[in-house]
Amino acid sequence: MSIVIFKFRPEMIGFNHSENKNLGRIYEPYKCFDPNFQIYNEQNTLKYLVAGDCCQCGVMFKSLGKCYETKFYIFDANNSSRDPSQSIGSIIREKRGTFKAIATDADNFDVTFPENATPLEKLMIIGATLMIDYTFFEDEAGNNNNNHHHY
Repeated sequence: MSIVIFKFRPEMIGFNHSENKNLGRIYEPYKCFDPNFQIYNEQNTLKYLVAGDCCQCGVMFKSLGKCYETKFYIFDANNSSRDPSQSIGSIIREKRGTFKAIATDADNFDVTFPENATPLEKLMIIGATLMIDYTFFEDEAGNNNNNHHHY
């Protein structure tokens, strides 16, 4: 008997086509409650974990989320603690004022990079920010480009 595990979870891969070089990847593993993302470097080594709390209004309720700040914390992959006080960076979706929430669908994120992050690691953290935005805050009904997303 053999068991086959299918890996159909969201993943973003950074690749430099001009140099035919892997830049890293972001993977969203399955987790029942709290959302999290794994950031791998160009050697495919797990470098950072990005974790948020599922009980935040911005994560639980898309329509109400515009008026609430939503926080995700960046942790070193070697640190097993997911306590925000142990984080080495953050990705925060800023709340919008009432008028801005009604008038626009634009989101503002405040990203605090880990102190020792390389430029490529910072690029992958920006990619994780895009994945968070797309996963939790984009409204498919308002998408006018036939569900094709190019970042």
